[in-house]
Amino acid sequence: MSTPQTQDVAAEPARRPDHRSFDQAVLQTARRTPPPSAGRQHARRPAWSAAGALRGRPRALTVLLAAVLSVLGAVRVLVPTAIGLADSGEGRTVACSLGIEPTGGGPRYFSFSILDWSAATEPCAGTPTLHSALLHVAGWLSPGAALDLRVTALAWCVLAGAAAAVVGHLARGRRFGRTVATGLTWVVLLDTAFVGYSASLYPQALALAGLVLCLVGWLLLDDAGALRWVGWAAVLGGGASLVVAGPVTATAAVPLVGLLVWRAVREGRASAWRVTSWVVPAAVAVALLAPAVVGATSATADQRKNNVWEMVSVGLLADADDPEAELEDMGLPRETERFVGVGIWSPSSIRGWSGWPGLELGQGEVLRYLATHPGAAYDRLEASVDGVAAGLPAGLGSYTAESSEPAGAQEGRLTLFSSFQGSFLGLGAPVALLAWGFLLWVALAAWRTHGPRDEGRRLAEAALLALCVAATQVLAVALTEATDVARHVVVGSLAGGLALCLVVASGLTLRGETGTGADPGTEAEPEATTTATATSAPEAAPVAGSGR
Repeated sequence: MSTPQTQDVAAEPARRPDHRSFDQAVLQTARRTPPPSAGRQHARRPAWSAAGALRGRPRALTVLLAAVLSVLGAVRVLVPTAIGLADSGEGRTVACSLGIEPTGGGPRYFSFSILDWSAATEPCAGTPTLHSALLHVAGWLSPGAALDLRVTALAWCVLAGAAAAVVGHLARGRRFGRTVATGLTWVVLLDTAFVGYSASLYPQALALAGLVLCLVGWLLLDDAGALRWVGWAAVLGGGASLVVAGPVTATAAVPLVGLLVWRAVREGRASAWRVTSWVVPAAVAVALLAPAVVGATSATADQRKNNVWEMVSVGLLADADDPEAELEDMGLPRETERFVGVGIWSPSSIRGWSGWPGLELGQGEVLRYLATHPGAAYDRLEASVDGVAAGLPAGLGSYTAESSEPAGAQEGRLTLFSSFQGSFLGLGAPVALLAWGFLLWVALAAWRTHGPRDEGRRLAEAALLALCVAATQVLAVALTEATDVARHVVVGSLAGGLALCLVVASGLTLRGETGTGADPGTEAEPEATTTATATSAPEAAPVAGSGR
């Protein structure tokens, strides 16, 4: 007796084999036999991996990178010992407005940074500001202290990690583009020249955070989803923090408001002046005017007078051949000649002179002198560029008194950017102007090369904003600040560094958009996977049907 095959059973539907027969066992065996392609499909299925899970999900990878970089930043700032920046006296007003004083002993100024603050036993006068309000919030998050500046340092690490991840996300079109852009941005933000301010009471800490937040928000303005509104909120909040920090940083409102107005006009023209297209950038531009005015007028009358005299005495006439004649040209009395070259806070300064209270001084005298003395104007510009090249302000320590570090010691664990910037800009103001002009030309070329709403154009546009902010800060410091220049110009220094990062990131997207050398983690990969699945499905269908 021959064993019946599956084809014979299909040809004789009337035959119903007994469940105990050999024929039924053969049929069950045939039905359990997998189709020939099943083994091939199983072999094609890749093993699970973290890289495979993130492939095709660039936003998930961006969030993961931001978290990892935040942790690395915290390690960089807090391990093996926490770092900050010693107070030069500027932070006393902020401390008074918060009602706090340093915890423990040690020098109050210059030598060591102070991270732990407790409630003040003797209150002093201080003006509440946005900076002090944000520090109040940090105080609520400080365990066991009125204020622990490690909290603000950690907030800077989170902001730096998020900013670096966003820049890398937009530059991911080219292979290794994300890695280069993310790493370069993070190295700049965590550089020694900037990170210490995050754990200090200096108003520059607020301005630096506002600059980074504003630039990150600008990168999100052309997003198609809800992140666009997050971007507008970041531009408004970051821009307000930047321009309200002080008279120097208030000048950043000029390029910021100007670019917002330009954006409103551009969007309006593109949409036939539909209200919803231009009203948001116009409203944000108008809203930033109020904090800019507050920042420009934040200094008291005495502070402005002290600052103007220091510019005259130390910044303009310290090396003059005939300072008495120069003082007469400014309309100042000859008796002030003996105070030329003496700092305003020196025991023998002009503040001890009987005629000081009645002396009229204003910024107009300085501007008129610079307009008629081009050599002096160039010297002030050179001093401002030297401040950018200097990095950390001289004489201000980075470590706490409990760190066993010597007084005034400055940390140097991450100085890649500041060392390069110091060596390059140390060549002088002409080199700085050429570098700024070159970056501006590259950013404009990249902006014109990329199409509307392309990642490259978004990066180039943010680079233009950063370059303009850097220019306003350097010029404002050159016209108004004669001492502690490195601290006053630090916002311009960071803006220039971020402009470099954004220009590089924009350039990395050029070849990626042509489809060559693309980063493997892009949105195009889920489509390719879906297409492959749809292509293989028809192959399996006939095989599955053949077993029926």
